[in-house]
Amino acid sequence: MNPLEQLAGQRAMIMVETDTFVSWLNSHYEEAFMEGVRQGYYQAELAAKASAEEPYTKKEAALALGFSEGTIDNMRRRGELESYEYGGQVRIEKSEVARWKRVHSNLYNKMYNLNKKAKQ
Repeated sequence: MNPLEQLAGQRAMIMVETDTFVSWLNSHYEEAFMEGVRQGYYQAELAAKASAEEPYTKKEAALALGFSEGTIDNMRRRGELESYEYGGQVRIEKSEVARWKRVHSNLYNKMYNLNKKAKQ
């Protein structure tokens, strides 16, 4: 048993060179270490998305697209509309809504015009 393994169960402050620690982690707990790194990147991406621009809530995205919230849920489930959860709520970037409108402009314009006529 190496010194790091001996100290692992004790509450003590120890000084270890970063290279030594990373090397030990990589050799003994590579998968757990890499999963932690992946989760760290994922959380950093979420934080970056949240701070880049104020995203739409599901309700706001539905209003922006002229759809119901249920339709937004279906679009998310099918992967047509990229979204993420932040603070327990669904968030959809404004750029993602703009992308969807651009890609589906013919369909969107037809549906928008139909909705407009139905309201008149």
